[in-house]
Amino acid sequence: MVGSYQSASAYGQERVQISWERLIFPNASSIELAGMPGADQSGYAGFADQIDHHYLQTFGTALLMSTISAGQMVGQLTAFGSGTYSPYGYAPPSHWTLAGEAAGGGASGQLGQFGQQSLQQGMNRPPTLKIRAGYEFNVMVTRDLVLVGPYKG
Repeated sequence: MVGSYQSASAYGQERVQISWERLIFPNASSIELAGMPGADQSGYAGFADQIDHHYLQTFGTALLMSTISAGQMVGQLTAFGSGTYSPYGYAPPSHWTLAGEAAGGGASGQLGQFGQQSLQQGMNRPPTLKIRAGYEFNVMVTRDLVLVGPYKG
């Protein structure tokens, strides 16, 4: 049998859609099937066998994103607050200290934002649908098939 499948799976999809184009007999004769759909043993359209929802990667990514977010917050905690107290009163931070804290806070914010955007793309991963060799299926006949007689190999 010659056919094609729809490779673009969407989030929540659990079946692979198949359309059959041609049935080839061992003696090299063939019948055109013109896109007849494939069905499972129960008659449901498409094939459903093994599904990998990528739960481990999704929740691992969420944990990593929360870690990046926490690091981003820690990187910005000390910004603009590192003056010193002494017996003579409060001494504001020097302009060098303020510049360093501003640079550190800005860098941690930008790196955190980039990391979260990169990881967000991985969280929207659709499931992987696997159909193993030997999967039993049916062809939904959607038009008349003319068979000359019983097949004799």
